[in-house]
Amino acid sequence: MGGSKARHPPVAQRKEQIAREIKKLEAEYEKKTRRHFKTEEGLDNWRAKNREKIAALKEEGAVLEDPGPYNELPLAIVAEELGLTLDEINSIAGDNLLEISTRTYYSTGSRITRSELARLHEVGAVELLRLANQDLDEIFEDAVRYFHSGDLKRAEEAAKRMDERATYTPLTWVCEIALDLMRGKYEDVISSVRYICRKDDLHETGILTNLGRVLKGMKFEEHGAESLREQILAVTEGGKIDPYDKGYWGIGKQVGMSLDENQKHAMFLATAVTHALERYKFTKRFKLYNSRTSAMNVEEFEGVIKDALYTALQAESTYYESAASKMYVDKLVASLPKWWVPAEQISLLPSKSETQDA
Repeated sequence: MGGSKARHPPVAQRKEQIAREIKKLEAEYEKKTRRHFKTEEGLDNWRAKNREKIAALKEEGAVLEDPGPYNELPLAIVAEELGLTLDEINSIAGDNLLEISTRTYYSTGSRITRSELARLHEVGAVELLRLANQDLDEIFEDAVRYFHSGDLKRAEEAAKRMDERATYTPLTWVCEIALDLMRGKYEDVISSVRYICRKDDLHETGILTNLGRVLKGMKFEEHGAESLREQILAVTEGGKIDPYDKGYWGIGKQVGMSLDENQKHAMFLATAVTHALERYKFTKRFKLYNSRTSAMNVEEFEGVIKDALYTALQAESTYYESAASKMYVDKLVASLPKWWVPAEQISLLPSKSETQDA
C-alpha cells in the first residue's frame, strides 16, 4: 500500500493545514486596508475572495469531521481510505489518474464522488502510485498496449497524461496519429505522415519507428482504416522494393523511371549535392560581414560536396538495414526535380554494352 503513517493520518494532517490557512487568511483580512489597493472596488473584490476561501476551507473541514452525509469526498479522506499520504494522493490527482468532481481554491480540498473512490479501490493504491511515478517512456509503453487492445478511452487518457507532462514530445505525436486513425480522421492521419516523411532532418525516424510499433498491433474492421494502417505501416518499415521507386505516396513524378542504373544513381547523388548546397546557401545568408553575405571559399565548397556524396552513398549502402537511411534515400528520390533531363556523359566513354562485347 502507500506510505501513510499512523502519526500523520491524512485527515488529521489536512485539518491542521486548514486551521493554519484560515488563521493566515483572517490575519490578512485584518491587515489589508484601502491603501493597499488602487481602488475601493479592488479592496472589496479582495475581501470577497478572502471570505470565499475561508468559507470553502470551513466547508471542507466540516466534511472531514463528518463525511457520512456527503456524496463527494475531499482528497484527504480518499488518501486515508486508500492508505496513502496527502502528497501521494495529490500526485495521483495531479497526473489525472482520478476524476475530480469539484475543484476548490486549494487542490488538496478538491473532491471526488464515492463511485470514483470505489473505482480507485479496484485499481489499488500500489497501481495508482506506479502510474503516478511513470516517466514519459513508461506511459507510452502503456499507451501501446491500450492501442493494441482497442481501448480508446485509456489510450486517450495516456496521451493526455503525456501531453501534460511535457510541452511536446514525438511520443505524443505518435499517439495523436494513432488516435486520429481510431477516430476515423483519415485526412489528418495522411497529412501528419506526409509531413513527417517530407521533413529534412532525420530525427523524425524515431517518430515513424514508434508509430510502426503502435500500428503493428492494431486492426480495424472498417476497410478504409485497415488499408490506411497497412500503407502507413509499410512506410514505417521502409517497405519499398526499389530505393528508386518514384511512385511512393502518389507523388506522380516519372523522372528516372526509364533510365539505366548509372543514370538513376547519378541523379540521386546530384540531388544530394544540390540539397546540401541549398542548405549551405540558406545558412550563409545569415552570416553577414560588413552588411555583405560572406562568400563560399573553395575549401567549403569542396567540403559540402564531399560530405553530401559520402552521406548519400552511406545511406544507399545501408538502405535495407537502417530506417534512417531509408528515410534519407526516399526523401531524396521523392524530391528529384521533374524538369531535370537524364544525366549524360561529359566525356566519351564506352557504354556498358560495348564493354560487355569486348
